[in-house]
Amino acid sequence: MRICSKISDYFSARAKTKAIIWPILSIVILFLVYAILTIYFPQSTSAISLDDPIFYTPEQIYNILESWGENQRTIELWFHLTWDFILPISMLFIFAIVISWLYQRAFNPESKYQNLNLIAFVIILDLLENIFLAILIINYPYQLIIIAWIKSIITITKYIAIIPIVLIILIGLIIAGKNKFKIQN
Repeated sequence: MRICSKISDYFSARAKTKAIIWPILSIVILFLVYAILTIYFPQSTSAISLDDPIFYTPEQIYNILESWGENQRTIELWFHLTWDFILPISMLFIFAIVISWLYQRAFNPESKYQNLNLIAFVIILDLLENIFLAILIINYPYQLIIIAWIKSIITITKYIAIIPIVLIILIGLIIAGKNKFKIQN
């Protein structure tokens, strides 16, 4: 538990008013980079995404991988090993800092609620999903059924896990707003 407090404190120490601009600016930059990447590496408009909040069976996953063809599988592999690897890491830091900033203004420094910035680590599920998808693509046409099941379970879990992050941010926003966004002592 002590290491969790240290990690939480790390993000809290970086959640200054001037510093909060960087996470917001990072989001804008990340999505601009995404827009540029989609111009240079267009995904097939007919390609079904395995990143959607849909539960696919291993059979469905392999049908989708087959329908992509070699070129689309290569594009998807590089997408999930670059952009879709950088984005979750960035979002982890962004969410942790934003939650820290809000909760410094919502609750006193000794409150256990200050540790809620650790909820941002559920973003690791997205990294795991990308790793399992990359394994499936790299090993195609060999069918790794257990990996396909795990990938599907992680995909659904990551979308469900976003709900507490949103709720924690909204709660922090409401309470910090009631406190006029002043740091609590």
